[in-house]
Amino acid sequence: NYNITVAACQLFCAYVNNELVSAAKNAQLSAEEAQRFAEICEEIKQNIFIYSWDIPHVVDTLDDVEKYPYDGYFWVKGYGNPGNAGEEIGNRLVNGKTLLDWLKDPVNVSVFGAKGDGVHDDTAAIQAAVDYAKKKGGWRVYIPSTGHAYVTSKSIVVGQGVTICGSANGSRAFALSMEDAAAHTTTIMPTGSGSAFILAEDGAGIHDVRFLHNQPEPVEGWAPKQYGFCIEGKANYHRIERIDIVNASHGIWLSHTPTGATGTQIVIDDCRIGAFEVGLQHDAIKDTLSLTRINFAPNWRGDNQYVKQYRHAHTIGWRLGHGSGTYADGIEFYRLKTAMSFRGIANNVGQVTSARCGRFDNIMFNLVNVCVALESSDVIADVDFGTVYAQTSSDWGLPLGTSAIFQFESDGVHMSFERLRVTYCGGTVMRIGGGSGGRVSIADLYVGSYSDNGENQPAF
Repeated sequence: NYNITVAACQLFCAYVNNELVSAAKNAQLSAEEAQRFAEICEEIKQNIFIYSWDIPHVVDTLDDVEKYPYDGYFWVKGYGNPGNAGEEIGNRLVNGKTLLDWLKDPVNVSVFGAKGDGVHDDTAAIQAAVDYAKKKGGWRVYIPSTGHAYVTSKSIVVGQGVTICGSANGSRAFALSMEDAAAHTTTIMPTGSGSAFILAEDGAGIHDVRFLHNQPEPVEGWAPKQYGFCIEGKANYHRIERIDIVNASHGIWLSHTPTGATGTQIVIDDCRIGAFEVGLQHDAIKDTLSLTRINFAPNWRGDNQYVKQYRHAHTIGWRLGHGSGTYADGIEFYRLKTAMSFRGIANNVGQVTSARCGRFDNIMFNLVNVCVALESSDVIADVDFGTVYAQTSSDWGLPLGTSAIFQFESDGVHMSFERLRVTYCGGTVMRIGGGSGGRVSIADLYVGSYSDNGENQPAF
């Protein structure tokens, strides 16, 4: 038994020895293989650093892009532009522009946390993007279309040279629901009482944005909820283009300080302004105001009779203040009380006037109660109208009254028309002068019918 046991132990020890030797050899091979793979990984890492033009570096903010030490493309939730290793990468020229110039095209609000989901308050995120764009010298701020609205509760203040850019993915046609209205383009839903966007400094602008407001269901005695203006311009060289305003109480306000050098070279183009109180209001324009391709048409969910009654009792399309060079071309006023209301405002040299040296051409007054009115009998205004078309008597069954549709009842008014065509109106076509002055000249006049809603009224 002893001999057998010794033999078994010898066999077992030999087996264990062989296994240990084999394991040691395998471990050596594994270590060598691990070292070889580590060297390959390090080589790959270095190649990524050196040849990373085709591999995006994912960073969180634009500041991170500027600080990144290597060459390459960068992804900042949509951005992708080359940098330069070991230097201030913003100075790297790529296709004739620096990296920072590429990144100006533009700052995306989603990088700063804006959701655009119709629920989350995006005020702080949008303002942060706007402030960043101003800090960088006046970049563009992109608000992408999400299919829902960006909710804002306070004013977004836009600084010098910054332009707010939306995304017009579809037509700006009339929408029958809030969801449909927000589905086709960048949409802002203001909920506060202040102006939604304030263009506070020179060169600030905004384009391709829809403003959408919650309003109560239209029933008998309906009145809209009151909000602030959608856009307020307070300085010079503003461009407001391709804006769609839906269900608003107030549209655009150029709130220039009358005694200051503000209101120079303001452009408003290709806008649809649907506001139930005032569509456009300007106070004192020091220099040129240009309006082109503007439609003033307040509405809410179709042609409801209660909405119709309200707008014909309250809505002013364009409330004019002082302007030393006001030009309008291609304007339609549709279904509202007063299309244009002139008022006297103290200008920057102390004179109280309304629009002076103005030219308004291709103007259509369509189903409005009053085409042009003065807010006081001492208004001073001097405007040349080109081609003007007016039809106003009833809005599909709702009589629009017997007031004169052109009310120039001031001694300080001097107006001229190249072509005035009045298809029909409910009362008098025009009343002129304040008792001792006032002048209107008309080169080409056609009046189809007048006094439709009341007998025995003179045309002029």
